[in-house]
Amino acid sequence: MCLGYANAVFAQFPSFEQIFEQQGVVMLLIEPESGRIVDANPAAVAFYGHSRERLRGMAIQQINTLSSEQVAEERALAAKQGRNYFIFRHRLADGEIRSVEVYSHPFAVDGRSLLLSLIHDITPGRNLEQGIWHYQKRLEELVEIQSAEAIAREQQLRHWLTATLVVLSLLTLALALAMYRRRRVEARLHRFSRDFHAFLDQTTDFIYFKDAQSRIRFCSQPLARITGHCNWREMIGKHDRDIFPADTARVYEEEEQGIFAGGQSVLNKVNPYYDADGHLGYVQTNKWPLFDAQGGVCGVFGISRDITEQRLFEHTLSAMNGDLARLTSAEFFRAACRLLCETLGTDIAFVGQLEDGQEQIQVIEGWADNQPLTPFSYLLADTPCADVMKKGTACYPENVQALFPGDH
Repeated sequence: MCLGYANAVFAQFPSFEQIFEQQGVVMLLIEPESGRIVDANPAAVAFYGHSRERLRGMAIQQINTLSSEQVAEERALAAKQGRNYFIFRHRLADGEIRSVEVYSHPFAVDGRSLLLSLIHDITPGRNLEQGIWHYQKRLEELVEIQSAEAIAREQQLRHWLTATLVVLSLLTLALALAMYRRRRVEARLHRFSRDFHAFLDQTTDFIYFKDAQSRIRFCSQPLARITGHCNWREMIGKHDRDIFPADTARVYEEEEQGIFAGGQSVLNKVNPYYDADGHLGYVQTNKWPLFDAQGGVCGVFGISRDITEQRLFEHTLSAMNGDLARLTSAEFFRAACRLLCETLGTDIAFVGQLEDGQEQIQVIEGWADNQPLTPFSYLLADTPCADVMKKGTACYPENVQALFPGDH
C-alpha cells in the first residue's frame, strides 16, 4: 500500500533535470575517479558562492577541507554507525567553513556513472572550531570501548531470551529508522508540492507538462482560466482536443508530433489561441521534450507567453504604414478611427477640431457601431476631452459617467 502510494505520488512529478535545476537542495554531480565536479545546480551556486562555470571547473578536493586521512576516518565511522551520509567541512567562495552532511549515490547521466551528492548545511547546530574533529575521534574510541564491552556481555549471556531481545531491538530500530526516513521524504515531497503548486497558481504564463499521449499532467492557472476552467487541476488528463477549438488544437498537436518523433524542441513559435469568450489571441511558444531513463521522449514541457497586445500593436502600425498612408484628409481619419475600433475593441473613436475660442469640439470623422460616425459638435467643458487638452492624455478605467455627469 505504501509503495503504491509512493509510486502514485512520484509519477506526477517532473524529471530529474527539472528537480536538479529547481529544487532548493544543494546538489553536485561528481566524477568518482577524479573528484571533478561535472555539474552543480542553482542551489549549489547560491550556497558555495561560486559561479556555475567556476564550480564545473573545480574538483571536490578544492571544496572539502579534510585531508585524505580524515576523509577515510569519517567514511569508516559512518560505516560503523550505519550512517548513509558523511560529515565533511566545505569551504565557500568567501573562505567561510561550513559543516555539511553529504549524501552520495551512484547516478547514471548520459551513459556515464557519476556520483549524485546532496549537501545539507548543519553548521548552525555544530561547533565549528578545529577541536571538533579531535572530540569526534574521542567519541569513536568510546564507541569502540562500549562495543567491545557489549560483545563481551553478549558472549556471557547464553539464554535464548537475550537473543530474542536483540532481534526485537534491531527490528524496532529498523522500523523507527524507516518511519523517520519516510517522514523526511513525505515532508520534502510536501514542501516541493506546495511550492510547485504555488508556482502554477501565481505565474502569468501558460505553462504545461504533458505525458506521452499529449495529455495534461500539470498546467498553470492562466491556461486554465483562458480555457474556461476554474482551476488548473480540472484540466489534468485532458488532451488539447478536449480543451481548444479544433483548428488551434490541430496546430498544437502537429508541432508536438515532431517533439515525440525526434526529440526536437519548438522555440519562439507564434501560435493563435481563443480564450473562454472566443476572442482570438496570440502566444509565443517554447516546447521541450522530457526524456525517460532510457532516453526516450516521455512527455512535453512548454511555456507560452501571451503576446496579443504586441501583435495588435504591430498590426496597427503595419496598417497605418500601408493602406492608411495612401489616404488623405477625411478618408484617412475615418479609416484610422475604424482601425482603432476593430483592433483595440473600442466602442467609438473620432477626430475632432477645436472651435469658438477652444470651447467647442467639432467632430470631423469617426467610427462607431461598425459604421462611420455622423459628424456632431459638443462643448468641451466637463468632458474627458477637457482633461486631454490640459494634460495631454487621460485614462479613466471605470466610473466615467460618474466623473462627468454632464457629458452625454
